[in-house]
Amino acid sequence: MTLRFDNIQSEILKGYQRTDHDPMPRAAVYLLFWFDLTGTHAARELIAALLPRVTSCTRWTPELTVNLGFTHLGWSAFGRADSFDEAFTKGMDARAESVLFDLGDAAPDQWEFSDGSRGAQPGVHALAMIQGSDPAAVDQAAREIRAAAEALGVTCR
Repeated sequence: MTLRFDNIQSEILKGYQRTDHDPMPRAAVYLLFWFDLTGTHAARELIAALLPRVTSCTRWTPELTVNLGFTHLGWSAFGRADSFDEAFTKGMDARAESVLFDLGDAAPDQWEFSDGSRGAQPGVHALAMIQGSDPAAVDQAAREIRAAAEALGVTCR
């Protein structure tokens, strides 16, 4: 089997840290998305709009990286959530205390957001991680991604 590094997100194999002299991004924006789970049109359109921006392993630069992540609930919007490992299907919220040992101030009821529903707050469906050494490029990419989501009726925060 041959891996196509041009088809793998940079965050999967490389993460952000690249060098000893500049180990962290200088700027980062993390956008959370909530899809309308009664239909997949907006979610699919958003992903189609964002794919050209996603940084593959072969296109990584320190100035700007964009990577996407999905929760089990978000992935279910595409009708493909039935073939994953239990850790993904249960999510972090359900495993916080027993596996992650997130207790007290770190317990799920203290989290700003999660992949599970708590009360009136629905679980997050997807995440865009926008990082880089150029704060202006990071901010511009975040504005454009947020605008694309809002134009499609996808809630973005």
